[in-house]
Order: sequence, then structure tokens, then C-alpha cells
Amino acid sequence: MTDAFPDIEVYIKQPALDALLAFFDKYFDDCSNIASTDSNCKEISLTAGSVQIPCVVTFEAVKGGFASVWFKSAATPWRNDIDCARDAYQTLQREVRCSMGSWDTEEQEHEERWFCIDAGGESEIRWHT
Repeated sequence: MTDAFPDIEVYIKQPALDALLAFFDKYFDDCSNIASTDSNCKEISLTAGSVQIPCVVTFEAVKGGFASVWFKSAATPWRNDIDCARDAYQTLQREVRCSMGSWDTEEQEHEERWFCIDAGGESEIRWHT
């Protein structure tokens, strides 16, 4: 049994699509299948071996220029959102935020507890998306 999250979602401050694709390229075999659902949303089919991992990137998803990057699968290289956030920050050098826990926690607690990594380090913040 694994304690991996059923999906992974992080929020990245003002990422460029080409930088995100370079980040994905570090972890996935293919990330070239990209569809636009509208001007702010890209659906990307990532491949890891024979596994397809749908990813949705929504630019300007949250006030402040944060893009939502949502891997809609448990078959990612990361066990949880925080692991992904750390890798995203290391690669992109942009502020990254994510939930402190899984979505099965109490909703009020979940809304208030966010992990943030930026040039100042790692911290817990209160953030209402």
C-alpha cells in the first residue's frame, strides 16, 4: 500500500509554458500532446513509460498570477503535493504553493493550511484561493 496522493496540485507564480514543459520533461517521457481549452487553460497528456497522466495547467487561476498545475493521477513521481512543490521550485525558481494535506482533511483546516516555498525558504501560510 502506498501513501501517495490520488492526484497532485501545485500553484506556481507566473510560470511560462515553456518553463513548465522543461520541468515536466525532467520527469516524464513525453509532454508534447498539448490542447488548449481556452486562452488560460492547457490540457497536457504526459507519458511515463506506458502510463498516460493527464495534466491541466490553468494560468491566472488564483489572484496574484498563480497558475494551477494539476496532475490528475496518482502515477506521478511525487508522493504528495509538497514533494512536487519542492521539485517545481528547484527547477523553476518561482514561488510555489500547495495544500499542506490531502483533500480528505476537514475543509476549514485545509483552506487555511498552505505550504509555500520561495526565495526565503519553506513556510506554512494562510491563503484563501
